[in-house]
Amino acid sequence: MDNAEEKKEEQQVKLSAVTTEAKSSLPTATVPSVISQKETGAHQNRLETHYNELLKTISEIGRDIKPAYTNSKVSADRLKKNIVVARGMLRECLNDLDKLSKLD
Repeated sequence: MDNAEEKKEEQQVKLSAVTTEAKSSLPTATVPSVISQKETGAHQNRLETHYNELLKTISEIGRDIKPAYTNSKVSADRLKKNIVVARGMLRECLNDLDKLSKLD
């Protein structure tokens, strides 16, 4: 019984280290400097909005990772949904960035 408890505790320590590392590697809620150098306007505002929404979704994904590893079905389903949403948001951000770069 002690061996199983030790393994579980070891997994939790490893998972804690991974989630701490993932949180520290998340970007801040500022738009990259490449975008800041572009002209201001509707395209940049839209890009900033999409970028901030993407960061919020990534933050939500980070919160669901640990419960998903502990076999929480609700967290695993929410994690899958948020990953799909984040992929779509990333696609929108890239499209907006491409449109903004073509304006120059």
